[in-house]
Amino acid sequence: HAEQRLGHGIHALYISPLRALAHDLEKNLRVPLAGAFGENPPISVALRTGDTPQSERQRQFNHPPHLLLTTPESLGLMLSQERWLTRLSRCRWVVVDEVHALAENKRGSDLSLSLERLSLVSAHAPGDGPQRIGLSATVSPAHEVAAFLAGVGRDCRVVESESAKRVELAVHSPLGRNPYPEIGRAHV
Repeated sequence: HAEQRLGHGIHALYISPLRALAHDLEKNLRVPLAGAFGENPPISVALRTGDTPQSERQRQFNHPPHLLLTTPESLGLMLSQERWLTRLSRCRWVVVDEVHALAENKRGSDLSLSLERLSLVSAHAPGDGPQRIGLSATVSPAHEVAAFLAGVGRDCRVVESESAKRVELAVHSPLGRNPYPEIGRAHV
């Protein structure tokens, strides 16, 4: 049972600049977890945004999820409340999705401060804090954005995935023997 292995508390934060993306991820995690484990999966997931009802926020505080999906602003608000600091202190991983959208604006600056504060309250080695993971399909320059996410004086590594797309091009002529593509076959 994951609760026995993971223990109580927030182990990972997923931060998205878009609430809709966080909502989609929550659904995309809950459905397979419920399908695999039933009503009480061993890994708990919760969503915390500006429009999360107070009753749900209190439930999250009383029974912290293993994975909390949130926005930069909601994380900043939680870190400004003394009572949440112990709940966030066990966090081991922070995933920032669409990191390129935050790297050059005020929201990104606020997120940087929140990540530094999270590192300070971390129960891990002083100053280390949770591992920061940035995701982006369109980041450029990757090393500068990685340095932004890592924070001042911290090493970082960029892992790039090359995914060359295979393009198949077919030309069909009404003068040809088979002037139309086969049914169900997509052509670019």
